Amino acid sequence: MKIFSSIFFLLLPFILISAKDNDILTQADKYNLNLERRVDSLKSLSFSNKYDEIKNIREILHVYRDLNNDSALVYSYKELEIARQLGDADELASARINMSGILHQIGKFKLSKSLLTYNLLERDLINDTIVASTQSVLSNVYISTEEYDKSIAEGLAAAEAFERLKDSSNAGFSYISIAEVYSLALDNQVEGIKYIKKAIHFLSAKSASKEYLIAALLTYGDLSIAQKDYKNALNVFLEAEQIAIKHNEYWYYPDIMSKLGKVYYFKKEHKKSIYYLQKAANRLESNGTSQAGRYEYLGLNYRDLNQPKKAISYFNLCLDYEENPRLLNFYREYLVECYLQIADYQSAFNIQNEITAYKDHINKSNQKEKVTEIIEKYGNEKKQQEINLLSIEKSLHENQIKQQQFILYGIIGFFILVIGFGLFWYRTRIKLKVTHQNLETAQLQQRFLRTQLNPHFFFHALTSIESYIYSNDKNQAASFLRNFSKLMRNILEFSDVNFITLQKDVDFIKKYIELQRLSHDFKFQSKINVSTSLDLSQIYVPPMLIQPAVENAILHGAIEAENGVVTIDYIQNGSHIEIKISDNGNRKTKKANSASKLNRSMSTDITFKRIKNIRHVHGIDVFYKAFEPERNQDKSVVLFRFPIDFKPALALN
Repeated sequence: MKIFSSIFFLLLPFILISAKDNDILTQADKYNLNLERRVDSLKSLSFSNKYDEIKNIREILHVYRDLNNDSALVYSYKELEIARQLGDADELASARINMSGILHQIGKFKLSKSLLTYNLLERDLINDTIVASTQSVLSNVYISTEEYDKSIAEGLAAAEAFERLKDSSNAGFSYISIAEVYSLALDNQVEGIKYIKKAIHFLSAKSASKEYLIAALLTYGDLSIAQKDYKNALNVFLEAEQIAIKHNEYWYYPDIMSKLGKVYYFKKEHKKSIYYLQKAANRLESNGTSQAGRYEYLGLNYRDLNQPKKAISYFNLCLDYEENPRLLNFYREYLVECYLQIADYQSAFNIQNEITAYKDHINKSNQKEKVTEIIEKYGNEKKQQEINLLSIEKSLHENQIKQQQFILYGIIGFFILVIGFGLFWYRTRIKLKVTHQNLETAQLQQRFLRTQLNPHFFFHALTSIESYIYSNDKNQAASFLRNFSKLMRNILEFSDVNFITLQKDVDFIKKYIELQRLSHDFKFQSKINVSTSLDLSQIYVPPMLIQPAVENAILHGAIEAENGVVTIDYIQNGSHIEIKISDNGNRKTKKANSASKLNRSMSTDITFKRIKNIRHVHGIDVFYKAFEPERNQDKSVVLFRFPIDFKPALALN
């Protein structure tokens, strides 16, 4: 006896969000209770026929799929054992599919793939329906392991097989999976829409699963939102709602309402959006991420309606429900924006500190991982070197024992080993030198980042923000805080790249000078002159390389003058760009203290080392020279020169 109808698919994602009304919520609760009662009833049955027993176990397994993965796994083992006792290839293949689905749900992807691959190896012994089902489930496992080409191949094979078998439900389900791979994993919306339309075509048949049809419509609606076709998305979601009502698929109501709220938000119909999102957010069964997403759009609605206090309450709920650190930082940025709207600068400042701390933590973690990787690589190479040396010593020892009998071969072998060892030693030395240079580069970059901005600048900046807050100068405090946060964001962004466009570097220097002016009560002026012949977006320079020179021009030149001015000129000189930093500070009467000299010396030393490293690693001819004024002169000039036509492989545009 062959049983194919009991094969079920464990991989269709359900996002349980708010239901349409309280009656539906009651139905959902009753549904769970009925499932538990049904399991108890099925467990009490006994069978003398193994086929009836395995059918009963599959019904229990199907119920546990929605209630408890651990219990489902236990019963899948029972199903597999009985199938082996029966010796029926189709029953055994069906049991493997069911077990692989549960293993997939709990993250055991390798075991799941192994079971399904075994089915395909025995495809000549099992029914075509089971082969197609195996390919469909395997396609979804490949999604989880990010093997997208394999997922599409298996999904198409399954869909075509189900088409031949006139199985509209499973053909449509396979096309849903293919559409999601193209749209979500490969970011190919055009192919995604093509396959989701195919899925809807098959699932619109009378005999097809309405549960799958609703899932396909929701995916189609999401793709329409991604294409900014909000009118089509709204129509698709409303169609899904009607089908759910007609066929009592009440599990989908909350998801549908959440998506309706989202599309109404994009259509700027905020009242309708809030109505649907609030109903969706009331669902107790929703997971944290789903709830956070709804609260996010509720907050965005109230933000756009210029009700920042309500928006703040919902963004704070996002922080309570969300666990993803990256998303948490997005919600914090929304909060900073709203706190600034209601002039709560202290709260905005506190949240901004959390954002900066998170980004700093991510940056430090990335740097730590890079250093650890270098150290591990160095350690592995050293161990390999020791192993190779021991191997060579062993070979030499064996040669010494046999040299009386094979003296001629021993001499030849010795020379071969010497040459091989010399080549190995030379290559190992080169590798160690490169590793050492990379480590020195990373250390130099860290040192450079720590010395980019004088700690006194941070102290004065934070003190200025605090003074503006206490003096109730709200506009100035808000402006300073925004500029300060943008500057810090730039520094963190630049820390992971070797080159940026000249436009970004000019923008950064402007922000930095403006904050210095604000921090020093506008005691000096600045002039930035850019030659019109320069295309700033096509010229690449090392990030923040000229910043120490600008800082020296401000702190040791312009501030000391009565009408201090810092001038930065960007000039094209043939195939090079020259950047000239000058000031009109009165150095002939100023005696620099030892701390000042040390700071300038450190900045100059770091700049020289960076340029030396850039020349060596990237082969760029960078010129740098500081022309210190004579005793009877005022003006100090620092000159940088970069090639215009240099195009790095990786840069921040």
